[in-house]
Amino acid sequence: MPHSLSWGARSIFKNRYEFKVRICYLVGEGRDLNFWTDPWHPDGPVDSQTSIGTMLSNIPRNVSVHDIRSDSDWKEVLNSGPYGELTQIVHSGLFTKELPSYPLVPWYSSLWFPGHLPRHCPVVWQAIQSRLSTKDRLFFLGSQRDSTCSLCRSEPETHHHLFLACSYSSWVWRFILLRFGYRRKPNNGLQKEEEWLRKTFKGKGQIARAIRIAFSATVSHLWKERNRRVFEEKSTHKQQTLKDILDIIKFKTLYLKLQDIPSEKNIRISNILGLPCFSKEKSSRHCTWDPPPEDMAKLNSDASLANDQGSIGGLIRGSTSNIMVMFSWNKAPETISELELEAILEGVKLARSMDIRKLWIETDSMNALQIITGKCNCPWRKKVTLKLLQDLLTSFEMWKVSHQWREANQPADYLSKHDCPLKGIKILPTTA
Repeated sequence: MPHSLSWGARSIFKNRYEFKVRICYLVGEGRDLNFWTDPWHPDGPVDSQTSIGTMLSNIPRNVSVHDIRSDSDWKEVLNSGPYGELTQIVHSGLFTKELPSYPLVPWYSSLWFPGHLPRHCPVVWQAIQSRLSTKDRLFFLGSQRDSTCSLCRSEPETHHHLFLACSYSSWVWRFILLRFGYRRKPNNGLQKEEEWLRKTFKGKGQIARAIRIAFSATVSHLWKERNRRVFEEKSTHKQQTLKDILDIIKFKTLYLKLQDIPSEKNIRISNILGLPCFSKEKSSRHCTWDPPPEDMAKLNSDASLANDQGSIGGLIRGSTSNIMVMFSWNKAPETISELELEAILEGVKLARSMDIRKLWIETDSMNALQIITGKCNCPWRKKVTLKLLQDLLTSFEMWKVSHQWREANQPADYLSKHDCPLKGIKILPTTA
């Protein structure tokens, strides 16, 4: 190891063997991996496994993984004994080494989100899991004599007390919540507070992002203030800590892309925090539905997906804007683009059954339009649906498909959200 390396580089270089065994290797055919020394096996290099290495001592030291396999299988020397299950052989015949997967924690979105502060994440990550070296843990290990909280000087310092149960930390967090319009006393611990925060402030808007920044900044500043009092014997008044956290919220969210719908509450909170309130407003669009030419019918369809339930709907109208038929069906929950294709298919089936010869299809789904016209790939689950639709369209004398804005597709949108029975309904207009 070169002596000119920095302390950080030397520490990394020193632990290179621990890093090496945790690297995921794609072995492939194994031509570039040494059978003995490379960690292609889940248990590490074969050379480090004494009992197995002795059993296979007749294999040369310079042999590769590829040299001991034939026709996507192990040679006879490895098919017996405890080394019979070296690793998993996948269908392609390639050898792979897989790392274990771990479940996703529910609080990840409160730490890692667009615009988060990376320097706060390690502290918050440890605090939520109660892994910080608080005085109660140090007292238990015998390295700390005084277990009194450094912030309030009245109760023992534990994770539950330090983060939002202490009078100092509770005052700071309550005043931050008041700025966001919530009067709440945090007395259930950091994990419960994060869970309430995650359920209350959803989405990617300005306010939700600002409160996540406030949460991580509060935890980080409280821990920083605790360490300042322990190691430097200096203290900061809680009002100054509150001001520092509010400044971070202000400057961090100042230039973020805002997506909130402008509302009285959001404007009030933005004014209190000193944030610019220039949320994206919905622009008005003027559009109308035009009837089809004579001897032609127009199909408008739409789809809806809500509460794990999919539904489709639509209607066919003539050249005088007369309604020829309406339909509404419940469908199995799929993606909205797949449901849009199903809605168009059902409408085309009805048009064919009514002996309509010329059909104009309008949809507010640009994705469905591009799939039908071949400008983008169809999902594999809907290949059959697309083939049926294409076969039906060839039976018409004339057909075309075009895009329509959602504002002009309101009747189909209503029918797609209509509370219909599972088998669906088809409504034919009454004749005079």
